[in-house]
Amino acid sequence: KGRGAAAAVDGGTKHIHEIPNFTDEEVLAHVRELAQLMIKEAAPRKTIAELGMTSALEVRELAPAEVMLSIERLIMDAARKILAGESMTLSVPSRTATNQEFVAELDRIVLKDQRMERSFTNVSQVRKVAVTTRVMSLVHEVLN
Repeated sequence: KGRGAAAAVDGGTKHIHEIPNFTDEEVLAHVRELAQLMIKEAAPRKTIAELGMTSALEVRELAPAEVMLSIERLIMDAARKILAGESMTLSVPSRTATNQEFVAELDRIVLKDQRMERSFTNVSQVRKVAVTTRVMSLVHEVLN
């Protein structure tokens, strides 16, 4: 049942290794089984709030509808500012070294609460603002 062995040449030499011949379904079943085992054995991780870190940002998964609504709010705010003759700005978390902290309990680096404003009228920031708004547009389109 597809359990034979295929020969593989190691780096162009004459060493031949036996490679089990598994079907795609068998490989996926094994990977899913290992993933479930990892989930069962994983210790529950604390959240940033449970650790009492009030000055750190936490990334969390949102439902597609929530993501779309957030993007639409940002775009509406930008349109209002532009129509009022003001500059379109985006407030983004700062990724500077002083705004990052390793949290051993979470085994990850978190961003603190420092933010920076990106303005479409600032020549040095136009590209970043344009890329960010384009990514938001693509995400919105995919979710729609």
